[in-house]
Amino acid sequence: MVFEAGVDDDDGHHKIHEEYKTLVDFMLGSYMEDMGINPEQFEAACGKASMNTPFHQTLFEQVWAADDYEIFKRMMIQKNIELQLQALEILQQRYGIIPESFTPSDDMPEAEQQVLDGSSIDPRTLKLRRALAERLNGRGEK
Repeated sequence: MVFEAGVDDDDGHHKIHEEYKTLVDFMLGSYMEDMGINPEQFEAACGKASMNTPFHQTLFEQVWAADDYEIFKRMMIQKNIELQLQALEILQQRYGIIPESFTPSDDMPEAEQQVLDGSSIDPRTLKLRRALAERLNGRGEK
């Protein structure tokens, strides 16, 4: 099941979201058990966490995605695009070219163009990704 911009939701997408939600619940429950804390203590600790770092914001986005299908869908679409871009980079490195079917065109559907230019991405997520990219490139704060 592939998450793509402009593709209507179906039962398969929602089933994957439910599986993701179950996995996040299990992992958080296991973590709290290992730490010897209850859900209220975990929630209080999360409330005190600094949301100023890209790591924390990305982490919380992944947890929020378990409870919000739209956040989950955006996260999955972004991940799908990132994987496609990685595949293109590998093709370009190995063969020196990018297949024509993978290059943007003038007749590209609007939903795909929005994803490529970032306009369909949640502004908070886009800001986080830019901050992370700057940090990785050595231009961000240390």
